[in-house]
Amino acid sequence: MTTIKMVILSVAVLVLTACGGGGGGGGGGSGGGTAKGAFTLDKSSLSYSQRSGEFLNQTIQINVTGSDVTYVVAGFDEGQSEVPWLSMSLSGSGSQYTLDISASSWGMAAGNYSANFTIATGDKNEKPLQKRVVNVTLSVTENFAFSQATITRYAVAGKPVGDQFADIWFAGKSTAAWTATSSAPWLVISNPTGTGGGQLMLGVDTRDLTPGNYTGTVQLAENGNATNSASLQYNLTVVAPLVFSAAPDELIFVAGLSGSDYRAELPFSGDAQTNWMASTDIPGVSIYNAEGSGSGNIEYRLNPLWLSEGTYTGRVTLVDKNDFSNIDHHTMKIIVEAPIQFSELAMTRAQELQANPIVYGSDNLQRSLELPFTAGDHAQWTSISNAHWLTTSNVVGTGSGSLQLQINASGLPIGTYPAELRLEDYLNPQNQVTLNLTLVVAAPTLTVTSENLLLGGSDGLGIAQANLGFAINTGVNGYDYSVSAQTEANGDWLTISSGSGPGTVNNSGIVTGAGVNLNLTPLASLISGTHAANLALRVEVGDQVLTRTVAVTFNKEANRLVASNLGVAFTAAPSRSVLTRTLKINSSIGRDDVPWVAVSNQPWLTVTGSGLTSEDLVLTADETALAVGTHIAEVRVSSSDSNVENEEVIRVGLTVLDADPADANINLASTFSVSDAIAGIGRFGLVANPVEPWVYVGLGSQINIYNQFSGALVHSYMPAVGSIGSMAISQDGTKLYVHDPVNLKVVELYADTGDTVNSFTVVPSEWSSLHTVLMPGYFRPNGRPLLFVAGTRIFDLTTGEQVAVEGGYDSYFYSISTNQNPNWVAGYDGSLMEYFYSALGGGNGTLTATVKSSVSYAQGRAGQACVDAAGSRVYTASGAPYEFSGVGIVSQTLEQVLPATAYPNSVVCGWNGVLVGGAGAYYDAQDIFVYNTVTGQNLGSYSSSTENGYRYLLDRGLVLSGDNQLVSALSYSDSTQLLLRIFSVPAIP
Repeated sequence: MTTIKMVILSVAVLVLTACGGGGGGGGGGSGGGTAKGAFTLDKSSLSYSQRSGEFLNQTIQINVTGSDVTYVVAGFDEGQSEVPWLSMSLSGSGSQYTLDISASSWGMAAGNYSANFTIATGDKNEKPLQKRVVNVTLSVTENFAFSQATITRYAVAGKPVGDQFADIWFAGKSTAAWTATSSAPWLVISNPTGTGGGQLMLGVDTRDLTPGNYTGTVQLAENGNATNSASLQYNLTVVAPLVFSAAPDELIFVAGLSGSDYRAELPFSGDAQTNWMASTDIPGVSIYNAEGSGSGNIEYRLNPLWLSEGTYTGRVTLVDKNDFSNIDHHTMKIIVEAPIQFSELAMTRAQELQANPIVYGSDNLQRSLELPFTAGDHAQWTSISNAHWLTTSNVVGTGSGSLQLQINASGLPIGTYPAELRLEDYLNPQNQVTLNLTLVVAAPTLTVTSENLLLGGSDGLGIAQANLGFAINTGVNGYDYSVSAQTEANGDWLTISSGSGPGTVNNSGIVTGAGVNLNLTPLASLISGTHAANLALRVEVGDQVLTRTVAVTFNKEANRLVASNLGVAFTAAPSRSVLTRTLKINSSIGRDDVPWVAVSNQPWLTVTGSGLTSEDLVLTADETALAVGTHIAEVRVSSSDSNVENEEVIRVGLTVLDADPADANINLASTFSVSDAIAGIGRFGLVANPVEPWVYVGLGSQINIYNQFSGALVHSYMPAVGSIGSMAISQDGTKLYVHDPVNLKVVELYADTGDTVNSFTVVPSEWSSLHTVLMPGYFRPNGRPLLFVAGTRIFDLTTGEQVAVEGGYDSYFYSISTNQNPNWVAGYDGSLMEYFYSALGGGNGTLTATVKSSVSYAQGRAGQACVDAAGSRVYTASGAPYEFSGVGIVSQTLEQVLPATAYPNSVVCGWNGVLVGGAGAYYDAQDIFVYNTVTGQNLGSYSSSTENGYRYLLDRGLVLSGDNQLVSALSYSDSTQLLLRIFSVPAIP
């Protein structure tokens, strides 16, 4: 296959569409038909004759006559030399095409040149169908010739030549010297002379030209040979320059206030023939109409949201597309400023204004407030308040600063007042900020130093005085006040005075922010206890009435005289007498400076006439003038101190005997029924009168009273109880306390008659068996007679009401015992409690228990315990060990061991230092032991029964007479059944 070398393929090839070929024409083929790809040419050779530097053009018409033609091509085929001075382009459609062939002699020396090229057709497979060769000849001479005969230029009026030169090419003999001349003064030739071909540099000077059209000629001729010349026509269009008109050179925006584009126009003037284009280097600015002609406006757009705060400088450039020297610039500055904003400090101060109300009626109804804010340097703001109480001293200003506010609450009633304070840029109304402020005019407050005042302290022993301070928050402005006291009981016991001491009662006055101080003093004669009052304060501030109630509590602990015992028994016998007894007079609140006097109502009894609390009261009996029998006296102990609210009455008995007492053995089965006697093993009562020589035995439902000195039955009665259990007796010997296990109560009886005084309920417990042996206990803490009926149930024998107990053991007990210290109670297990009876708390007072001693050696069944006369040890008898263990109250160690036998079950301590202990020794000959607790000496051992053995000392079946000379014991045996044995104990040496 023969191929065609395609030179300048892009312009010398036409691909034919829908070419069906044609008929006739030359080209190969034979016969009468038309050959495939056949075409005809209007000429088959070309001839050019021109001067060096000229450019001439000729055409060849091509007519396609054959079929299957897909494309037409013209170019240099294989074996044909490609020449640079020849160029061609192909155009046309259908079957008619024109081939333009140009010959350029530019840069060629004088002479003759030749070339040939091929025109061909091809099918769709790019296979050549027909070819024709065209021959070309070129004759070049060396005469001057411009590359173009005419030049048209465009220039701006008023411009000098400067560097605005254009190069115009021309050809000519290299040895020919030439001169170039201009026909117009505005047409300037930069290089008017030279040799050979080259460039002629032409420029225009439009300084003296007005807009319009101008024509000039440039003549180039060889020196000395005018025939070798060329001319060029220079056509010039002069236009008016592009000039921006007046336009803003500074734009100011507020950051974040607008989301839409900012649009504006820059006006400019220019010639109607001027085609211009516009551009900008300003950040964020875009040109909407970037091209145009003539005069007009450059429309630009800017979205401020694209720019952060700051200053941006640039320019808009307008340039003539045809003459870049026709240019103008508009410099512009864009400033993006922060919006007006109140500072954090301003918002904090606004919050503080609301949080710190102005007090109605105060001396400060006006305030100044400085609110800092930030704004752009160009912001011209004004401040606007919508509340009459809020004004600003600086209403207008520029840039950042502070608003100076004046707040005036004069005339405003109590309430909350909102306000809006707005800062607005009047050049840019969008640039504004509003701060909400709230003024609170608050009601004045009445404050007190305390809403609860306590006089006398929590223990009732403190200072019986208090100060009440109160004030109103109105500064120096003062207002009327009044105060009144409402006491709950005991009359008007509270005095209100000014200053720090007693004075004139102040019920009214003037109070300011400095306050008022009042002194509260209770009446000295007020009885002990907890007393309550309410102080009503009232202050009038304008139309406001302020009130406060202050609770006042006065604790006054009872100051009582307390004798260590209220019952004393004296005995005058031929061989042994007890006629002197020493008691202690104490203060219930522990004072040792309370004076007291003691008076006896019988001449046979002398007493210490006076003393101070914590000192001794010595009682001495004189039986000389008395008959045989028992004589009763009373000693009244009182104080001159008005705060002492009691007197102690000590009941004293003196029994005069004409013979020494003999031991007595009383078979109770002969006195009570056998069934009662047997039932009494579990339920019996045995107490000795501390004043009179009586011993009380309760069995079944009957109580018998026996004379301890003679064993004679003095009296018997049947109290109103279901059954008689254990018993206790008051210190003065006038009251009996009988446990009724059937009806679960303790009954208070008159000891001499058995008449009922009161009864106290015993609470059932899970240890129901204890109710059969429960021993009531009489004790007198701080001189207040109380009754134990169970571990946590204690009754006040003065009021009959139950007493609240704080602390102590929460359990039932079999027995308790007391000694010279009326505040102490010893439990059967050896524990020692100290009680304090307080008059405080209202109602029936409060009993506080603290553990005085808790170490015990009791190991067996529940028995009995006692405290020695010196108050130094607790002794126990509880089955084991087989002894009476003495534990030191202070040392909490075993200090003394008093031997016994199995099994210790009873022990009593006398006021004179004697200890009598017993044991349930069924087989032993002796079951009762007497000791001197001071020395530990055994003063004697005895039997509780006439039987030498086979008898049982009942649990807790021993009592000492009031003079500590006789012991009464209850025992049980088969032969005697129930026996009360009374015998004397040896005197302590």
